[in-house]
Amino acid sequence: MKHCVIKVALLMAMVVLAGCKLVELREDAEYIEQAGVIQGTVKVDGEPSGLVVAVQFREEQGKLIQERNMVVSETGSYRFQVVAGNYAIAAFVDSNGDGIFQPEEPGVFDPVMSRVRVGIDDVITMPALLIKGTLTSWPSEADMKKKLKRSMQNIGAVRKLDDPIFSAENCSLGMWHAPDFLEQVGGGVFLLQPYDAGKMPVLFIHGMGGGPDDWETAIESLDTERYQAWVVFYPSGVRLDMISDYLVSAMATLTARYQLEEIFIAAHSMGGLVNRSFIKKYCKEFPEAAAKIRGVVTVNSPMGGMPSAASGVEHSPIVLPAWRDVAVGSDFLKDLHQWDWPEEIPYHLVFSFIPGSGDDTVVPLQCQIPFKLQGEAVRSYGFENSHVGTLSDPDFLALFSKLLLQASASVE
Repeated sequence: MKHCVIKVALLMAMVVLAGCKLVELREDAEYIEQAGVIQGTVKVDGEPSGLVVAVQFREEQGKLIQERNMVVSETGSYRFQVVAGNYAIAAFVDSNGDGIFQPEEPGVFDPVMSRVRVGIDDVITMPALLIKGTLTSWPSEADMKKKLKRSMQNIGAVRKLDDPIFSAENCSLGMWHAPDFLEQVGGGVFLLQPYDAGKMPVLFIHGMGGGPDDWETAIESLDTERYQAWVVFYPSGVRLDMISDYLVSAMATLTARYQLEEIFIAAHSMGGLVNRSFIKKYCKEFPEAAAKIRGVVTVNSPMGGMPSAASGVEHSPIVLPAWRDVAVGSDFLKDLHQWDWPEEIPYHLVFSFIPGSGDDTVVPLQCQIPFKLQGEAVRSYGFENSHVGTLSDPDFLALFSKLLLQASASVE
């Protein structure tokens, strides 16, 4: 969450934007809000020979557009958040581990029962899909177009931290024009170097308006003999459940692909809320994979919500969907705080403040350290620094290194 991103002053400044620009921003925000949910379960007759993958198609001018794949949970469930429209769902067993359906792989697609119309705020539960060997039907090449979302293609893609994909322009695009970001950039879970089985991955999650390079100093401080950096890049203006749903599927995919035995997670600002939502879902849907998480640290995160986000929802001429979740008292926050952090995952809570100000220049101190989370944390650590400045604070970097060593020692 960059400095002043959701401060009231910025929200009110939006009023002076040119009329056409304001309309464009409002239309993008409303488009993202026009979401529904398709959910269901997939069962396999016998022992699957690989990961079970649900496939979401969107119908467009009589053609099925294959948009997203999702690894189903250990109980067989899947959940796709989609904009209003016509869709179809299929599933297959990814026997060769490439994430793409091959004709010889077991799968299921019913050209009639698999189709559904989704409206705004609809939650559609599909009939259970049963995979019983080879397919009796699958959309033909003439009837189907593969257009996997870039975010799906980017799961495990290797990029350097200075890659143009992580530019400030794309960070801004993801906050204010999420539909364009999803189409042009996609985001994803990126590896900053080819995977090395001998090093523990450290997953970095940014906040609103930010990007992976917010963590640049911390990433550069990593002991490269022990650790490898992974980064999440997402459109920070969308609803946070959409991001955590994606992260659940992405991490399940990467855990299976690389047979991960350990990972550490560091989240900044709003990324802390994304992370908590992710951990909640991951522990429920993939408990064996979640057991590989050796530790989590959140830094200057508005775990109790942001009063300025609530003010923005109430008074701003446009409302970013993410503000609805970050606002104090939101349904999203209530759901997160009704859930208890798992004791087996060490949680470290970092907060910051500027003396005499009551905040870290962005997040009020009381919003960073809700009482419940203080009780869940192994320990809370305070820094006299700014919202983003803490990430390059020498004392914080020393603490971060210590936490990583503790996480590594827990599996040695």
